[in-house]
Amino acid sequence: MIAHWMVYCVAVGTLLSGGALAMEKALRPLGRPTRWVWAGAVLLTLALPAAARALGAIRPGAAGGGAALVPSTLTPDVGAAPARRPRPWLLDALDPQRLQTPLAALWAASSAAAVLALAGMAAALHLRRRAWAAATVDGVPVLVSADVGPAVVGLLRSRIVLPRWAVDADRHGRALVLEHEQEHVRAGDPRLLAAAVAAAVLTPWNPAVWWQLRRLRLAVEVDCDARVLRRRADVHAYGSVLLEVGRRASRTRLAAAFAEPVSTLERRIRIMTAPRVRRPLLRAAGFGTLALALAAAACEAPMPTMQPSPSGTRRVAGAPGTFARSPLTPRALLEQYYPQVLHDGMDEGEIIVFVLNAQGGVVSHDYLKPAGDGGGDGGVNGQMEAATGRYASQIGSVNVIKALPGEMARGAVRMVLVQLKDGGASPSRTGGATSGGRR
Repeated sequence: MIAHWMVYCVAVGTLLSGGALAMEKALRPLGRPTRWVWAGAVLLTLALPAAARALGAIRPGAAGGGAALVPSTLTPDVGAAPARRPRPWLLDALDPQRLQTPLAALWAASSAAAVLALAGMAAALHLRRRAWAAATVDGVPVLVSADVGPAVVGLLRSRIVLPRWAVDADRHGRALVLEHEQEHVRAGDPRLLAAAVAAAVLTPWNPAVWWQLRRLRLAVEVDCDARVLRRRADVHAYGSVLLEVGRRASRTRLAAAFAEPVSTLERRIRIMTAPRVRRPLLRAAGFGTLALALAAAACEAPMPTMQPSPSGTRRVAGAPGTFARSPLTPRALLEQYYPQVLHDGMDEGEIIVFVLNAQGGVVSHDYLKPAGDGGGDGGVNGQMEAATGRYASQIGSVNVIKALPGEMARGAVRMVLVQLKDGGASPSRTGGATSGGRR
């Protein structure tokens, strides 16, 4: 379900954000760049869920991945199914199945809106660029604007933009501004930020990605400040230039490196003027360990299984049961034993019954159809009793899965997973029998 998947992505992004923050605190006292930490966090926030889903689709039956199936309880008389009770309207409205289409539409609309906003900003920048004049300032080719900048524009061919007041500033301050922008060009920072923005546009609903993007922008500027100060150690003069540029920056803030919010400029100045940390290696080891632990937690976060929502199950009365577990997901069971069902779906009244041992191995399986013209559900129930009756004293739990078209296969799917208690039958080597069904 898309709702479960979005929650999973936010959880992974949150864990990776915490790990990136810890790694930043580990590296900064050592004078190491931190922008790659946040770039990696953005990349992994997209890549980990995508890889987990891809691997789950390629290896749905991999051992050790025992997925919890939809819980239900059932007596050996599987035909005793009371009518489904109506749920409160709020729970019905928040049903993941009902939210599937609206969430998908919202995702597409928000991504499209973000793309349009970026396209509008690019168009506005292109129009403004027509009025900029090419010039050479202190031996550096630049574009001179009326009020935009200092900034770096262009992804494939980056150019420095200086406002007129910066060109007319004193030589020392102008040199610091130019050196800062040149560092951005040499490091390829515009392309790095553009890639991060693209990641945010792909998942605009994920607050973790937007927070990572904000931290990446700060890290890009802090790393650039550090590179400039390694050659020009006058922190006071450099901080004064930052404040002056922030005061006079254009309100448009189009890709401006210096034109940051006041809080960001203050943070950069505090980082530049912060006293040296005592025992930086010990601090780095502590925060590095925390970062690795959070990254490992993100990698091990349980991925939502691609199974029907609770509204697609039938809960029946009976003795208390437990979660049925198997190294094979319901879809993997169909792929192994009834692959044609995934393509065609099932006709009305048909049910597939899998009997699993306590470890999740398949003991037997049956494809049940209504018997004759008047068999109806009664005929299927009779066949189901025959298929499971010999295990009546061993049944631990039963899961009734009812998937709508498109959830598990092209058509509707109805499955019953009967799990036996410890000491039950061993897995069948032949895969079980089929009753009036197909393989």
